[in-house]
Amino acid sequence: MMKSLFPLSLVLMLCGTLSAQTTTTKTSYAVDENSIVKDSTGRQISKLEFYEAVMSGNYQFKPVKDKKGTIIEFMLVRVAKANNNTTLKILSSTTSAPTTVLRVGDPAPDFSGTDMTDSVTYDLNYFKGRKVVVLNFWFSTCRPCIDEVEDLNRIKERYKDRADIVFIAPTFDYPEIVDSFLTKHPFKYAILPEAYEAVRNYKAIAFPLNVIIDFDGKIAYVSAGGLPGIEYLMDRKIKDLLGITKDDNLQIH
Repeated sequence: MMKSLFPLSLVLMLCGTLSAQTTTTKTSYAVDENSIVKDSTGRQISKLEFYEAVMSGNYQFKPVKDKKGTIIEFMLVRVAKANNNTTLKILSSTTSAPTTVLRVGDPAPDFSGTDMTDSVTYDLNYFKGRKVVVLNFWFSTCRPCIDEVEDLNRIKERYKDRADIVFIAPTFDYPEIVDSFLTKHPFKYAILPEAYEAVRNYKAIAFPLNVIIDFDGKIAYVSAGGLPGIEYLMDRKIKDLLGITKDDNLQIH
């Protein structure tokens, strides 16, 4: 029933607290992908439907309390855009999640996740001092994400023989969705499906989100929402971090 109700927006707010705000009061709710959320019929919605609701910006999450006043679940209520006073901020499992944006020079948030083979774990702590880490946060129905895949693949291919750099693409999509996506859009990064921890920790508010982390574990580059010339911008920063001085005939498409 709900899937037909969810248009996907290009700018998503997916990593901190979901807040409901009226004209007189503001209440923060700790709603995340593990919360029990039901639609107006009382049906518990899936994780995918939950994310689609967040993406659309057309729904409010109203808490349902027991007799003691404890929140036990949430009800999804559709609100007309003109009257929508729900402010979707950041998706988190706690109400005290930091809301600061990523900044160049700051320590990169920790993350770990398992790739599509479910056999290789990628952990930022392991890479510190060993590799430059290039991250792309994306999801399968994000048009700007799809548009830059070829650019990102060319960057990855350019450095495929180097042992001092790694390319990782966390997504909240399920492995089955990623598999379907890859049949149409081959993506050469190491993809981490269901990477909720990474999405939360990096406070992604617009997709795609590209982050480059230096050898010291600090953010050296960050851009969100899709940018013209992303291949050139990222390649220039990577060369700087790896100490590559010559152009080596880089061709930007």
